[in-house]
Amino acid sequence: MRRRPQSILAARAKSSTVALAGRAPLCTVHPVRPLRLLFACSYLALAMAASSVRAQERAPAAEPGAAADEITPPRLTAFHQAEYPPQARELGLEADVELELTVGADGVVQQSRVVTPAGHGFDEAAQQASLEFVFAPARRNGQPVAARIRYRYEFRQARATEPSPPARRPPPPRAVAGAELKGRVVTGSPPVGVAGAHVILVLPDGTTWQALTDTSGAWSLESLPSGSYHLDVVAPGHAPLGADGSLKPGVNKERVDRLVPQAGDDGGEPIEVSVHEERPAREVTRRTLSARELGTMPGSMNDAMRALQNLPGVTPTPVGAKGIIVRGTEPQDSLSYIDDLLVLDIYHLWGLSSVVPTEMLERLDFYPGNYSVKHGRGLAGLVNAKLRDPKSDGELHGMAQVDLIDARGVLEGPVPGLGGVSFIGGVRRSHLDTVAMPVLGWSVSPIYDDYQLFLVSHPDRDSRLRFGVIGADDAFHFSGDSGVKRLELDQRYGFFYLSSSYETRLSDRVDWSYTAAVGRIYQRFDFQSADVHYSVDAPAYPIGIRTDLGWRLGPRLSLDVGTDLHYAPFRARLRVPRIEADQGQPAVSTAYDTLSDVDANALHFRPAAYAELTATPIDRARLVGGVRLDYSYDNEELDISPRLNARYDLACKPERTTLKGGVGLFYQAPQPEQVLTGFGTPGLGSSRAVQSSLGVEQEFGSKVEASIEGFHYLLSDLVERRVASSGDAEFANTGSGHTLGLESLVRIKPSNELYGWLAYTLSRSVRRAAPGEPLVLYEGDSTHVLTALASYGLGRGWEVGTKFILVSGTPYTPVVGALYSSSTNEYVPVLGRAQSRRLPAYHELDLRAQKRWTLGTATAFTVYVEVINAYGTDRVVGIQCSEDVTRCNYQKHPMPILPSVGLRGEF
Repeated sequence: MRRRPQSILAARAKSSTVALAGRAPLCTVHPVRPLRLLFACSYLALAMAASSVRAQERAPAAEPGAAADEITPPRLTAFHQAEYPPQARELGLEADVELELTVGADGVVQQSRVVTPAGHGFDEAAQQASLEFVFAPARRNGQPVAARIRYRYEFRQARATEPSPPARRPPPPRAVAGAELKGRVVTGSPPVGVAGAHVILVLPDGTTWQALTDTSGAWSLESLPSGSYHLDVVAPGHAPLGADGSLKPGVNKERVDRLVPQAGDDGGEPIEVSVHEERPAREVTRRTLSARELGTMPGSMNDAMRALQNLPGVTPTPVGAKGIIVRGTEPQDSLSYIDDLLVLDIYHLWGLSSVVPTEMLERLDFYPGNYSVKHGRGLAGLVNAKLRDPKSDGELHGMAQVDLIDARGVLEGPVPGLGGVSFIGGVRRSHLDTVAMPVLGWSVSPIYDDYQLFLVSHPDRDSRLRFGVIGADDAFHFSGDSGVKRLELDQRYGFFYLSSSYETRLSDRVDWSYTAAVGRIYQRFDFQSADVHYSVDAPAYPIGIRTDLGWRLGPRLSLDVGTDLHYAPFRARLRVPRIEADQGQPAVSTAYDTLSDVDANALHFRPAAYAELTATPIDRARLVGGVRLDYSYDNEELDISPRLNARYDLACKPERTTLKGGVGLFYQAPQPEQVLTGFGTPGLGSSRAVQSSLGVEQEFGSKVEASIEGFHYLLSDLVERRVASSGDAEFANTGSGHTLGLESLVRIKPSNELYGWLAYTLSRSVRRAAPGEPLVLYEGDSTHVLTALASYGLGRGWEVGTKFILVSGTPYTPVVGALYSSSTNEYVPVLGRAQSRRLPAYHELDLRAQKRWTLGTATAFTVYVEVINAYGTDRVVGIQCSEDVTRCNYQKHPMPILPSVGLRGEF
């Protein structure tokens, strides 16, 4: 019996020229004209882009004898079959979808962008399938590098060819039971299997048999008739191959077909694959969360910054707490950026969500320490939220979501009338004041909102220009009685930035970029009762400019130089208690305190410059060394920060094993309020940290990675409060301390089906307030932090996930007695040895489930349910004592279980 194959989907790819983003120009600042500065920089960027194109058009050929880089493009080793859109199949539609794939140095596809859309569900199917591809990475002079390539995914409904009418058809060959033809498609030397190759066997009567090669390049056809045949092999990025052969009765054959890289396209000009070397990681450790992880991670409530707290080195904080504790340091010691734009507070009030919706992000990069000299002004970690570009398929897309906490929407697409310009915008507002607070019975009105709008264009093939506006606003109001007093509290915080960024490649060896932003930050606080009135009003008008120039000096050496400027005039009007310090007991503010009335104009001015060399002395080793100069106008101090890190591949095949380490100086200038005239102490110096780390990374195939890293922070010149000669409190650089720890991580890289990790951090963090005083535990120290999480796609739109955390309790100072103050008629607690006891350890289980329905080819609905702390464990967050301080009990978190239900629609 002759068996004919069913209709199959043929997937083919061809590489073509691709342009990649580069870097940018140097701008100077005139503090009085920020808007002119922003548009001047943008105009300069466009002018340089145009000159770059002209230079490329008239660039002469390379001189004879000039050293040329040896570039090998990525090669597909693991192909993933796309699902043919059902509606398109029913209509008999076929299509070609051209994609731009970003292939990392590890061969994993990091991003897939539609360049030439086809609609009818083909775009989404091609994107989803391409994210599962695995490549042999591109190489420059033998070193694996990241690259972007064009890939054309062809959807064809290929069918077996029907034989001709009987009168004209020659007698068919006699079928021989068990006749089988096997083969392997290979390329390169030594030969490597080609995955996803399309094998077509044609018999003399016109009958066609087809097969696709597996990840090793193997294929097979069974129950074939004897006789001659013609074989065609078509593979992504390779020239087609044709061959003839024959089958003998009862004989099974095997063949090997060798393909050569594609040298032309349909007889036209040769195809150029432009490999872009993304700069190797400048940091010892960078942990990246993809958009898929950020949007579905259990326990994160669909928020990127809460997802960050599940990584090693970060101590999870309870819902309602703001800031992140990285490697046993203060929250303000870690920096937060949005596309390299420094933001003072990346959280909304209560830490329920970050100021940028997850749907606007491409990824989240987290550096727990030892980061590049490109960034400074912090003692601990760094978070950089990278905004994504609008979809480029020429269609209008949108998303709307509502849950128990907030409602949000995102819209993106082409700008009508402006060819080549696309936009993406988002808006969000909480409804805690109208939903959650009435249900809980709390007499508070918390509100937050944020908004974003960006225009993106590519002036030429090697450039990217972005204009945008981003802002956030938090408001909190409380009005009620505290038993004997009427209290009124109003608090408001927010920011607004108008920004522009530009990236370009000036030549094959030089990249340039800039980011510029102007805006406004406001902070207002007002508290009133029957006998006291405190207030804070401190608006600021920041300007931020960052430039970066990358110059590849040779095949194994590159140089990066740049500038980083912060400028913010502000006015501070404060009416707050003047804290009088007592060396024996803590200060207590009462209605009888003397108030500090401050009305001062000040300037926050922090220019910086950096230079960094990256060297690859041998194929397995990489050294990154640099120096950063930071000047602080507040104290007229120049901080010099040298840093060095290194990586060495102990093994490259079959799985990579890398030894890594780094050491560097990090400085942090005093906070503006600490040096404010009339409130702080002018002349404070910068705090300092010497960071060092040593670790090992291990890959297990393409989907699993593990790492272990030891770290040490030596802290000095920390800002502490002490008693001045007047009896008032003042700030001084008398503090010191250290943090010592070990981080371990086993991670399953994200795919369409599964992602997750097991992380454990062991650490100890201590502080000394002044020389001669004893070392005490830092108030945020957690000895053990264990996190286990996983999310799995069950199919048919279902995905479930769970997370478990175990965190040691933080230290606290016990109350051992009380003293009665007749002047204030209050009891003042007598404290024991500082930070000598710990709160109980805490453990939590979070659950998440979601179901996604796809309607037609471009519309989808998702419903998700999430439960934080599913079994209701009480988390102790402090100690609470009675008024006479005779009884002290644990203070528990007010929300032991936090459920959330959300609905999302997309088109």
